[in-house]
Order: sequence, then C-alpha cells, then structure tokens
Amino acid sequence: MMRERILAVLLIISLCANVYLVSFERSSDEGIQQLINMHLHPGQNLTNSSNIPDMNSSAATRMAVTTEITTAVPTKTPTPKPTPSPTPPPWIPYSNSKYRFSLEYPREWDFVDKSKSSASPAIIITTPPELECNPETTECYKLLSTFTVDIVQNPSTLVLEDYFNDAVSTLQQKYFITTTSKSSPTTLSDNKAYRIDFFTRDTRGNPEKSYMQYYTIIDKKVYILTYSGPYSTQETVFDYYKRDAFQIIKSFTVDRDYKTV
Repeated sequence: MMRERILAVLLIISLCANVYLVSFERSSDEGIQQLINMHLHPGQNLTNSSNIPDMNSSAATRMAVTTEITTAVPTKTPTPKPTPSPTPPPWIPYSNSKYRFSLEYPREWDFVDKSKSSASPAIIITTPPELECNPETTECYKLLSTFTVDIVQNPSTLVLEDYFNDAVSTLQQKYFITTTSKSSPTTLSDNKAYRIDFFTRDTRGNPEKSYMQYYTIIDKKVYILTYSGPYSTQETVFDYYKRDAFQIIKSFTVDRDYKTV
C-alpha cells in the first residue's frame, strides 16, 4: 500500500513538471518573438499580442522596399544638341556703287574688285583651278577660267550695233580671232545687247583661248561682260563652268537713271 502511494506521488510530480515545461517553452517563444519585434518596430506595445506584426509579413515588406530601391533608375538629364551653323548661300551678291551694277557669283570662285582704280576690267572673278599634268614632260599646268566686267565711259558712239561691229573688227585685227557664232541681238539687264563667241590663237596659229562676250550700252556707258578659258576640243574648265557664267550674266543688272518728262 505504501508503494502505491509513492508511485502516485511520483506520477503527480511528473505531470506537474511536464505542464510547467510546456508553459515555460511557450512563454519563452513569445518573449523572444516580442524582443525581435521590438528591435524591428521600436515603440510598439510588446504586452499586446494583437500589435505584434507577423514575421512573414515584415519580411515581405522589407523585400519589396529593397527591390524598389534597387530597381530605381535616376533621371538622366538630356544633353542639349549643339545648334548647327547656318549653311552659307552658294552664291554671293555683289554691288558696285561706282558703276552702279550688281551681280551674283559662285562662292567658290575667287573675286577681285579693281573698280576703285582706273584699271580695266572693273572686276575679275576666277573659277577654281583645275590641275593638269603632262605624263611625258612631267610638266603641270593650272587651268583657270575668268569672268570680267569692263566699263567704257564716253564711248566713240552710243549706237550699240556700230560699237559692237567696231569691237569685233578690232578683235579680228589684233588677235586674229575665229568667230564661232555671232548672235542676233539679245538682252543684258533687260536692255538690248549683242553676244559673240570666238577663240584666239597663239603665235604658232594654234587655238589658245575660248571667249564669250556680251555688249550693251546703258546710260552712256558700255558694259562688256567676258567669260574666257583654255581652248580645247574636249570638255575643259571653260566648258565645265560655262553654266555658272551664264547664271552670272543672267543676274547682271544696272541701276539706271530715269528722267521724268
């Protein structure tokens, strides 16, 4: 009988110990969880279990914040594009106050104004040079074409046809020219004009230079426009820039004096 009582007391003590251990482990887990939450969320009431956030929810929130910070791309300020320089016009306007004429010429041509002196021609416009070398003699030449404007004041006659015929006769005697075409009347600066195409010869009688000339008389002045260049039966710098020469002639204008009556 005594043995049974002892066994019963031991059984009761064992049960009480198990109950105490289970209760201690639970309280320890809650305490640890509260300490962790207090570190992650300072200022919260640890005694109120309803205010303790779920660990899985807190971890997900931290992951979302970290991802957002990581993937954020700073705004890049666009680099301003430089303003392109304006393209200069291909043709340059020119006006001569002394002889009251104006024209336009290609930008790449070389321009010389001699009108301030008494020299003739008044202006000289030169095409870009074309280099040509002889493979046999190794000599190289710079081929050019020129456009000139001559002004004759107080001419011997103010009749355009008479002045033109006299000029052609002088060319034939002085340069032994060969006329390729003698045009019918044309216009220059909206005024009646004559044109002649010819070429000159060197001392041996070989063709040397090609010419195209325009004559007109405006306000008692003779305006002579001349385009010249090396002669050749093939295309040369003279033929290559002939279209530009026509454009210069087309742009040529004279500021006329109009009298009121």
